[in-house]
Amino acid sequence: MSNEKYSYNVENQTALQDINIIAGNLNKTAIYQGEIKEKVTLPSIQYILRKGKTFKGDFSKKEPEWVDFEQGFIVERRDVDKIIKKLENEKIQLILGAPASGKSIVLKNVGFKLANENMDVYVVELKKYPRDEVKLLFNNILELNDEKLIFIVDDAHLSIENCERFVREFKNGGRGKLIIGSRPTEEILGGHPKNASEFEYLSKIEVHAEDVAEEMTKSFLKVDYNFSDERINTIIKNIEKYKKDLWFLSWALKAYDPKKNSVEEEEIYAKIRDSIRNIDTGKGITAINAEDVFLPLSIFYRFEITIEREFLEEQMGIEGTIINRLIEMSEIVETEEIGRNKMLSFNHSSIAELYYGAYQRYPSFGKEISNKILNQKDRKYLENCLFYKYITTYPRNAVEVVVHLREMMKGSQGAKILEKLTKCNKIQTSIEEGIKKEKDILEIGKCVLFILQAREKAGSKLVNSIDIGDLSSKIDNEEDILKIGYSLFYIDNKEVKKNLVNNIDIDALSLKIEKEENICSIGDCIEFISFSNEKAGLKLVEKIDIDNLLSRIDNESSLKNIVLFVTCILHANEEVGMKLIDKFSKRFKKEDDIEKIEWIVSSISGKSEKAAAQLVDSFSKKIEKQDIGTIGYFVSNLSAHKDVMRELVVNFDIDVLSSKIQNDESIDAIGRFMWAISHASKEVGLKLVKSIDIDVLSSKIDKEENLNSIEWIMASISFISEELGLELVESVSSKIEKEEDIVKIRLCIDGSLRENKNVACKLVENIDIDILSSKINNDANLNSIKQIISSISHASKDVGSELVKNIDVDILLSKINNEADLGDILRCILEISHASSVVGSELVKSIDTDILLSKIKNGSGRLLIDHLMLNILYVNEEFRSKLIKSYNKTSLKKYA
Repeated sequence: MSNEKYSYNVENQTALQDINIIAGNLNKTAIYQGEIKEKVTLPSIQYILRKGKTFKGDFSKKEPEWVDFEQGFIVERRDVDKIIKKLENEKIQLILGAPASGKSIVLKNVGFKLANENMDVYVVELKKYPRDEVKLLFNNILELNDEKLIFIVDDAHLSIENCERFVREFKNGGRGKLIIGSRPTEEILGGHPKNASEFEYLSKIEVHAEDVAEEMTKSFLKVDYNFSDERINTIIKNIEKYKKDLWFLSWALKAYDPKKNSVEEEEIYAKIRDSIRNIDTGKGITAINAEDVFLPLSIFYRFEITIEREFLEEQMGIEGTIINRLIEMSEIVETEEIGRNKMLSFNHSSIAELYYGAYQRYPSFGKEISNKILNQKDRKYLENCLFYKYITTYPRNAVEVVVHLREMMKGSQGAKILEKLTKCNKIQTSIEEGIKKEKDILEIGKCVLFILQAREKAGSKLVNSIDIGDLSSKIDNEEDILKIGYSLFYIDNKEVKKNLVNNIDIDALSLKIEKEENICSIGDCIEFISFSNEKAGLKLVEKIDIDNLLSRIDNESSLKNIVLFVTCILHANEEVGMKLIDKFSKRFKKEDDIEKIEWIVSSISGKSEKAAAQLVDSFSKKIEKQDIGTIGYFVSNLSAHKDVMRELVVNFDIDVLSSKIQNDESIDAIGRFMWAISHASKEVGLKLVKSIDIDVLSSKIDKEENLNSIEWIMASISFISEELGLELVESVSSKIEKEEDIVKIRLCIDGSLRENKNVACKLVENIDIDILSSKINNDANLNSIKQIISSISHASKDVGSELVKNIDVDILLSKINNEADLGDILRCILEISHASSVVGSELVKSIDTDILLSKIKNGSGRLLIDHLMLNILYVNEEFRSKLIKSYNKTSLKKYA
């Protein structure tokens, strides 16, 4: 590597020269001791749009060209100017769009406009590159040193891991501007299973097909037919159902009959069928019938799976000359990567979806090739049979097929196909063979995970069949430490992961980690090793030079990335992680954003409370300066980390907190704040309460209209000091008397009851039972009645008994008769009986058994009925006997 030299060329040939050397392509050649080892070309936007060339083709199939933008054939969206405007302030943008939303056209339109402003724009369409070239392309971009360059990378969802790494590195050291296009997949939106992804915090614009569908339709109908605006609007309304998929809409317009005002689906699929059978070459040569070629391709590329050309020629009997002609016309795409045969695909998965729709609707369409695939089986098994034949014929492609089936259409058709395929032993064997042949350890990991998700039994068998020595050797040969980490993460078997890590060369891995520049990749790799094998994780961190790890914190600009890195080290080796905390605290002290501080503290606390507690001095005073609502919220959010929460509140200045309480008029905020402080440290809570003028607090309670707000202050004071809680009883009980809502009354009582039963007892003893029973009589909700009786009885058995004796039984019976929920009836009866067995027994005697039986018949579950019968025995045995006799006369006899 020391003799490696690089040469950069920016070609300056005119657009009229051969398309392969069109102006602006950026070539990078790596030369090792005079021998060319690798060459990767970054295509210019001129090359991608075939500037100076015109391809005669069907607009509903072909990709847009320079001339299409130049002559206004492409409807320009507002998003184009928004993206260009954002380039002024944003180094990286993420453009999201569902399949057939027009995302790629928007990106090309951006490139076209920028190129016309004399900007150098380079485009990487990932679907057109084999896996082994993607990383080279990204590395080439990162080594360019020109701030004026614009890079557009499309279809990031096809290479998530490579793209995420590329975004990280471009953000930290790349030159120029970067625009990333992707489908809004789970990985892009939600990130990796462990952390938020690099994509999460990028500036985003979402592209929707609907935004351009109407304008596109208007333009077509106006140019081709010169229809009136009124008729155009009628047609647009009638074909509205196609507007979410621009490929579908394009075919609808192609199938449009000017004598009609709408296009039916069957007309579209008939047009697709006829078009495939009669592809015009435009050269005076006989048209091509591509139905045999397009059927297998459409089945595969719906899931963005490329298919070996050899399979079509040797297994399906398709002539190579037909394939060549289709490639020349850009109807299909051919790629080739190191160690693999030539692969075929369509330009877009939505094209494949539409084509396959036509094959499904017309049994005679593609019949000859279907018969070869089905081998006398029913046509409904066409997809499964093709995948079966392909995987068992070429196990070397099994891993790619599995990953794409599951990844591209999660939870839908792809997953169903995979589930059916994994039932077959021969498929399982082929996948095992494919794993042995697959070099990409990340793809192996995903394959294992997806098989396990599709069929647990097959997945377990596959995991146990893994050759530990072979896979660990592949891991040792992998230079990308992030791939190493995630490949282990995806293999969902603790024993296999442990054995794999035991076989990995930890010394070699530690050297790779020391060479890795990306701090997040280092952290992820170390943590996944530790997840897989705790001892190995501990050993790995010990092997790494501590100065090397410390230098990462100094060199990293993103505090978020540092936090993720430190938490990963803490998980693997707390002792080493604590050394990093000392260095990190200096950076952390500069952070003033409270939300970010909360996230950082919670993240570190989740790995090591000891480490987080060590940071308290760095942020406690910043929290102390906030209003009591913010302080209380912050402290409460640390409730899962008791040591950190306690350390924080111990650091607070009591006089400062006391002053905040005195100056705040919100009794709800004060209550929640004091509850959080006291539950972090009862000692600090007591100091705080003693510093407050209790008369001032009582006056604030008197002013408070909302009883729910008083609940929190009673709960917190009762928890901290029973003596002070009792002093507040009079103020709170007077507020309860004024409150008509028995739910709010119950919640206020519950607040005290949770923290101090003596205070709660004193509170309910102060309540006027006559007034409260009257409120209960007026409340229609049986569940609310049951709950307040329960709360008062738990606070004081005597008060509870007195309360139920004061309730009007006739009114209560009326509510029971009107209540449809048998469970609420039962629970209310039991709570009344718990408060007073005499009242409960008399109440049950008065219940109309016919009404109760009718409620039981109306769909109550057996478990509830059994529960009713068992508990009624303890309330009133006479009523239970009466109920059983009634049961014996009905279909409910079995419960008797």
